[in-house]
Amino acid sequence: MRKALLLGSLATVVAGSAFAATPASAADTLVTFTVGTTGTTVSILPSAALVGVTSGDTVTGTMTAVITDTRVTGTPGWTASISSTNFGLVGVSSPSGTSLVPATAVKVWATSATVSVPGTATVTNTRTSLASALSLSTLSQTLMTATTSNANVTTIAESVQIDVTGKETGSYTGTITQTVA
Repeated sequence: MRKALLLGSLATVVAGSAFAATPASAADTLVTFTVGTTGTTVSILPSAALVGVTSGDTVTGTMTAVITDTRVTGTPGWTASISSTNFGLVGVSSPSGTSLVPATAVKVWATSATVSVPGTATVTNTRTSLASALSLSTLSQTLMTATTSNANVTTIAESVQIDVTGKETGSYTGTITQTVA
């Protein structure tokens, strides 16, 4: 029996993310959006490739989020949140059943959160492996938090696993949204 390959294409609504099969030759473009008016932004490096069926009926991939907090006054700290739409089989006008991968089939965990210059942030990340991964939903959930004492830039390496058990063969698309406040 052929295993379904999930080649997802994710573009964040607030924070710009692409999650697509990367062709042999590709050009990446960094997309950055300002979130709110507090001087905090999140950008998602655009190329997050799912590599196909890796174990049983799961597909895995990676994303990189960069949180830039330029606030030096006010309430210190930030919360990174994440949500997902359902993924539909490309070409199906109303995906359901075997042509729909629900948002709850998506798990995300942050393998690392690296704070770089110019400031300081103490990141609280309890989702460091598949065992502690966050099962997404269509509602925003907290992925991690940080307390800060100055402007800071934090790079988050995220892993994604999607359960495609019993799904039709083909390309699926959906949206993962990441926000920071």
